[in-house]
Amino acid sequence: MAKHRITLGLPYHPRTRALIDGEIGIDGYELEIIHGPTPGERHYRFAQGEWDIGEYSAATYLRTREKGFRYIALPIFFERGPRQRNIFYCEGTLKHPSELKGKKIGCFRYGATAVVWARGFLLDEFGLKTTDMQWYVSGKEVFIGRDLPVLGICRGLQVMNVACGGTLVQDIPSMITGAEPHEVGDTPYTLAHEVWITRGSALWRAIEERLADEACQVNSRHHQAVRTVGGGLEVSATSPDGIVEAVERPASRFCVGVQWHPENFWRTGEFRPLFEAFIAACEPD
Repeated sequence: MAKHRITLGLPYHPRTRALIDGEIGIDGYELEIIHGPTPGERHYRFAQGEWDIGEYSAATYLRTREKGFRYIALPIFFERGPRQRNIFYCEGTLKHPSELKGKKIGCFRYGATAVVWARGFLLDEFGLKTTDMQWYVSGKEVFIGRDLPVLGICRGLQVMNVACGGTLVQDIPSMITGAEPHEVGDTPYTLAHEVWITRGSALWRAIEERLADEACQVNSRHHQAVRTVGGGLEVSATSPDGIVEAVERPASRFCVGVQWHPENFWRTGEFRPLFEAFIAACEPD
């Protein structure tokens, strides 16, 4: 009798090596294990249904649940070390964690599990809110936690997404089959393709009067794009080939990122309302 096949996407790690090397198996099943991709690519491919079983961190699992994906999750913890060991500070500068208020905190990824845990720990144990501190991701300050108005353009959108724990398509032409050209550089304002904007989104509200059936034409000069969307962000525009063209953070008063270059249309003013909406959000209450 033929065995049922199960596909697994796993990291090559001491905790999974016996499965990958075939030293142990699952009775009655044939295992096909994929272990080469990076964590971001592995998570993305699992979310797209490419294999039956995948390994997620707690933060990645919660973000995919936010987006409507449904999984049966097994809470298996391979490492039980305390997360407090991942919080470091300069000796002699603090006497108590409560003194972190107003200080700078650096992390590699804002949406990583250890960082999510640290934010919750500081809130639960010491009453420190995320907005009480300045956050730096890979050396770059991110203002999302302080709810300052944000308008990200092209790479700025990508930085927003990565800062919130999302991932990127590294090269659209070689990685996305059937994608239309997204590096069109005849002139800075050459129209490259259409984008479809989500009705009711902050972007839609800003430029509604300039839209034709929730769509508009844009320029395009990028070869990377959003792959998995960062925590707290929502897609608010796509191109016809499915590439993400805008994201925003509904919980903020104004946090919008667009993949095209609206500033190049300063002569003709097609996207002037977007900048006006951003400026209005910057006005003091």
